[in-house]
Amino acid sequence: MFPPMKFDYMSWEAAATLVTGLLAVAGAVTIAWRQTSIQESQHRVEKLKAKTDLFDLRYRVFVEFGVFLDTAADGAQQLQPIIEATRQNVDRAKFLFGPEVYDRLSELFDLGQQQLISRDPDRSARLLSARVALHELFAPYVNLNDVLLQS
Repeated sequence: MFPPMKFDYMSWEAAATLVTGLLAVAGAVTIAWRQTSIQESQHRVEKLKAKTDLFDLRYRVFVEFGVFLDTAADGAQQLQPIIEATRQNVDRAKFLFGPEVYDRLSELFDLGQQQLISRDPDRSARLLSARVALHELFAPYVNLNDVLLQS
């Protein structure tokens, strides 16, 4: 096929240039491989951070809505800040959860507001039972183990 290469025509300078070029290419390939590995690690970290940030937002809605239900069931005073925060959380739920969570939170928010306007023992009991069931409603969305294991 190809005639064998005769190294006796190659000067030391040419051989040094060839070896230096091969070492430079090998070094560049090694650096590129390491950078790719670092970039993949950074991508995994960023993805995990996004998931934990979403978890934090969802968990905040869960906790604050629970406070609202407790407050509405008890008929506590100083409600305006809690009502406003809960209204914002219900609006956030459109984007953070599935439609079943948003619909249920909207329904419970309306029920809670009605309870705050006029006290009704039956409504209070419904709010308290909804508070207990709130964990089941949010469970698929606020499980930190699932967030960390799915990364």
